[in-house]
Amino acid sequence: MSALNKILKGEPSNTFYTQFLARHSIIEDQYVLFEALLINAVCTIKVAIDDGLRLRTKNDTFVSESTWALLLSMLDRVWEHSDASLVTLVTRSAASSEVIARTTLESAVNVIYILSGDRNERLSSYFREYIIDGGKQVEKWLEQAATRPEPERSAHVKAATQKMEDLAALSAQTDMICKAFGFEELDLIPRWPNVYTRFVAIGKVIDYRTVYHALCAETHNDAEDLLLHFLARLTHSDEILESAALKALSFTRLMVYQGAHYYAQAALAYARTYGLNRAIGTITQIDSLIGNWSRNIAQQV
Repeated sequence: MSALNKILKGEPSNTFYTQFLARHSIIEDQYVLFEALLINAVCTIKVAIDDGLRLRTKNDTFVSESTWALLLSMLDRVWEHSDASLVTLVTRSAASSEVIARTTLESAVNVIYILSGDRNERLSSYFREYIIDGGKQVEKWLEQAATRPEPERSAHVKAATQKMEDLAALSAQTDMICKAFGFEELDLIPRWPNVYTRFVAIGKVIDYRTVYHALCAETHNDAEDLLLHFLARLTHSDEILESAALKALSFTRLMVYQGAHYYAQAALAYARTYGLNRAIGTITQIDSLIGNWSRNIAQQV
């Protein structure tokens, strides 16, 4: 029975599940078993993409396409983040799970955004934004370094100067890539949009206002969790404290599952863009399952 069929029947694929445990040196317990289906689902998505590419890259016309490998690297990074969010979840590091889930979400949005428009233009914007913003940050670094006493000032100036040289070398490479994409006038490349604009562009603004905003709160360590815990403690009720803890854990699980959903959406966009027809059906079914699991978890929040 294939991994997908096992997942559809509510059974984990021993191969992917065992690989996950071995990859992260995790000893099986009830917490890992509880997330076994999602662990297998996320791995199945990656394998579907990899298998689909093995078939497509036999086509010389496809291999000559200029963006598939770069977007694959970006998509693989989304998988790594989704995988890592599961590691922190099953090892009872819930707060860190939400932080990694945010990275999963935003990384997936980047892939979906690039694939939903002119790939050459948007990849060029993505690369150029890193160079432009990096240069500005180094200039500010040097400004601050000038205010520091010796020998701290010299150490910062040396490090910042090296960073500027590294950026210059990367800039030369990205300029070549952008020109290969057809942009002789680099100043004509549009600026990379902010994260809100990217969510809007892919039709996910409600997720920006809800899921993404909630994950940013944990990333920036705002007061919500502290306040909720403090208020629960004031009741002096073990039952209320336990209920609050269970709701907090359910919320964390929901965010990890949302990250996996966005990975599935990014993988689906990739498969559709590059004609990985067999992968499309597999990922569509898995994303539907993740949606069902997420709705069940949401009822516990």
